[in-house]
Amino acid sequence: MTPPPDILFNGSNILVKSDVREKLLPYEIPDLSMYPAIYIDHKDVWHEGYWYLTFLEKFDCWDRKHSKYDEELDPLDDDDGYFVHRYSLNDELLENTPLEQRRLFMMGKTMDPLVTVHRSIAGLFKHSGADVVPLLDWGVTYP
Repeated sequence: MTPPPDILFNGSNILVKSDVREKLLPYEIPDLSMYPAIYIDHKDVWHEGYWYLTFLEKFDCWDRKHSKYDEELDPLDDDDGYFVHRYSLNDELLENTPLEQRRLFMMGKTMDPLVTVHRSIAGLFKHSGADVVPLLDWGVTYP
């Protein structure tokens, strides 16, 4: 039986193995809470040693002038999120935000709040088996 990967995604939240969590701890990621978790797979096999990572706040840093999105808000979204098809980041906001506060965050004001990883720690995720897609290459097409 193949063990599950070191990183599992549940929507915009993440399950990580203890060693990945240990590598994240020194960064003191703001607005990130970590809780011990057990992953139960489709065959009811329990996998211990995971941590559930969730963000208490989102960081709204995408540029409305240069991103491609539906300008009408989704009436069902409590956070007034937009359907974003292609992101462009707000350079001025990012320049004024210390790296420590934007190294790992959940994108704000969007219906699909991406877990966003700065390139300085992207390798940690890549080496743990996660697909890390550059934001410029990420895009969604809706019918």
